[in-house]
Amino acid sequence: MVGVLWRLLGSAVASAFFALLFHAPKRSILPASLVAMAGYGVYLVGEALTGSVVAGNFFGAMAIAALGEWLARRMRMPATIFVSVGVVPLVPGLGLYQTMLNLVQNKLGAGARSGLETLMVAGAIAMGIALVAPFFSIFHGRNKSRT
Repeated sequence: MVGVLWRLLGSAVASAFFALLFHAPKRSILPASLVAMAGYGVYLVGEALTGSVVAGNFFGAMAIAALGEWLARRMRMPATIFVSVGVVPLVPGLGLYQTMLNLVQNKLGAGARSGLETLMVAGAIAMGIALVAPFFSIFHGRNKSRT
């Protein structure tokens, strides 16, 4: 349990540094880091429940997109700030590294396996974000027309 808390805290801190690297507005750094931590938590729960890294990433990306869109409207900032920072812990960097290492070492079968899983994870992240964003624009548009 303590290890999970350290991983969640590490995801928030790493995302905060990426927010600084992306030159995000100062007032968005803490909320964006919390979005990243929440998304990574959803990823961990999703992976534990389904037994699939791809499904965990999909659910984590959906949570990040939903929270990012909500915060964007609440703080009157672009959702890209929160989503791009929030997705940092989910990026399959280790999978990319293992794919390239296996290919360089001429382990083509292992490279193909890790490459395919990495592509599926990246696709799951993209799909999770892409499925959530239209709902917020539809509901936000309805609320604007009523006022």
